[in-house]
Amino acid sequence: MLTSCVRSVFTDYDGTLAEIVARPEDAWPVAGAVDVLAGLVASGVVVGVLSGRPTSFLQERLGLDQVIYRGLYGFERAVGLGEVVVSAALAEASGDLALVRARLETLAADQTGVTVEDKTWSVTLHYRNAPAPAAIEDRVRQATQEAILDLALDMHPGRMCCEVLPRVKMDKGIALEEEAHRVAAQEVVFCGDDFGDLVAFDALDRLAAQGKKVMRGAVVSAEAPPLLLERADLLLASPAAVVEKFHAFSGL
Repeated sequence: MLTSCVRSVFTDYDGTLAEIVARPEDAWPVAGAVDVLAGLVASGVVVGVLSGRPTSFLQERLGLDQVIYRGLYGFERAVGLGEVVVSAALAEASGDLALVRARLETLAADQTGVTVEDKTWSVTLHYRNAPAPAAIEDRVRQATQEAILDLALDMHPGRMCCEVLPRVKMDKGIALEEEAHRVAAQEVVFCGDDFGDLVAFDALDRLAAQGKKVMRGAVVSAEAPPLLLERADLLLASPAAVVEKFHAFSGL
């Protein structure tokens, strides 16, 4: 697919470059992931990582310069290992985030294996390590919705987690479109594995309508949203398979 015009490859992190793990802090890139992203950059491809993780986390785990990092679903941005720029709109939500953080911590204290991850500008309730996570999923999501009922926040379901974000217009799709236009990319690839990646597929649809060549990649798992897999042009069995496909894009 990739030719001599401006090419770009954007990817999610958890479940795409890294395996899904029990503890979020243990998510490291799979073997070869860092090298293949560096190879893409060296071959002239624009590379971006779009993730719900804080940008500083992505910079630390990947350690690559000349890569575009969009953390917290696009609310944060950095080029390479440089300064992280945060959306000004987030500052207005700090009070609501502090309140919901306290509410979710109270909720987690009553549930074995349920934990709260504080990302400064978002809060995530994880229930993967609960004794029967599937059995409590509906209850956890409902409780999270109730915790934000009177606040200017939105709940985003994920793989065994619920993430709370400010009600500000930003997501991976908006971030992907911004970056594709910023570099005037004519070819855009995006790979993801979760609910939050569906809006990136929407962005690829909009880019395709503008005449761009696009490719939608999805990592297959029992937890992957069926709609993501249905809409994908390319199904990948694992993060290791993502690395292999990216090798083909770089010509390595």
